[in-house]
Amino acid sequence: VRAGERAGTDLVGDPFDDHEASGLAIYLIERALAVTLAGRGVHPAVVLGSSIGMLAAAATAGAIGDEAAIDLALASRQVF
Repeated sequence: VRAGERAGTDLVGDPFDDHEASGLAIYLIERALAVTLAGRGVHPAVVLGSSIGMLAAAATAGAIGDEAAIDLALASRQVF
């Protein structure tokens, strides 16, 4: 199997190899979960994160805005 191919399929390339897109997706899912829980009255006492998760944690804590976090998530390919 060559790089970017999956054995037994015609799929070439892996969408999760696109770090920019997957980083943004991870951020959006984590923030959506935090916002949904907050809307139901569940508020964290502490937030933690690693890699892209730290951006979601910082936005959830109010340390940075969503726009800045999204910009950083998109630039994460060069950072992480």
